[in-house]
Amino acid sequence: MPEELIDILKNSLSFSVNANKKTADLTLLPHGEDKPISFHVNYRLEESGENTEIIITNAASDRIWVNELIKMWLEQSDFHY
Repeated sequence: MPEELIDILKNSLSFSVNANKKTADLTLLPHGEDKPISFHVNYRLEESGENTEIIITNAASDRIWVNELIKMWLEQSDFHY
């Protein structure tokens, strides 16, 4: 995991995964912000031989500008979205 991501997650207020529903929720308070930002992710797991991939089927935040950043990042990343 990249060190920058670890630093961000250190400031998380809450993180939960529901394996049955295949969802993850993260609420964090980034440096300089006065209100937390919440994220909700739906995913599925695809197994191929010995490998397991996480497929993001939906990702959303409570902030419109963050939703746009998520969309741009997922479209340009190795994640299947």
